Amino acid sequence: MGQDAFGWEFIPPVRKGEKLELIKNDTDVLGHYRVKYIEPLPHKVHNFGAINAESNPATAEVEVTDLYMPDGELACYQMIPLDDVELTVGQPKAKKRYATKNYVHKVTPFVNQIGAVKTRIFVWEDEKVWFTPKNPTKYNRLMHRVMFHGWRLILEKTTPEPPYTTIGIEGA
Repeated sequence: MGQDAFGWEFIPPVRKGEKLELIKNDTDVLGHYRVKYIEPLPHKVHNFGAINAESNPATAEVEVTDLYMPDGELACYQMIPLDDVELTVGQPKAKKRYATKNYVHKVTPFVNQIGAVKTRIFVWEDEKVWFTPKNPTKYNRLMHRVMFHGWRLILEKTTPEPPYTTIGIEGA
């Protein structure tokens, strides 16, 4: 039986041999896949650089291509801010993650402490992921680092037979 893709423990969302369904736009089915192999991904630290007090950098939206996967692979990342930074996630650029009708929630060090499940994203192959970092402090900072770690799932196409775990790979 599959795990919850957004469960409280940071474990792979499915086990080897289980099936999953990847969706976009909450309804468009990208495909059904069987998990061939799972392995942990090493930590990747990305520095968004110097940002002035209470502002976004000049180039506000940053694409982190180091998170992209080869064809046929899905990554499940957890984001851990290492410095005082507010991070907005767009997947793709115009579709924000963690959004409600009137507000887009940000990934912060505090959010990670109260529930790491709130800092999880899935990256399918080289689907674009954009980050908008902000310095929430009243002083200029030279570094705004975020650590990404997670799981690599190698998938093979299969038929859409239940049971399967559904995973959304973009924002709303």
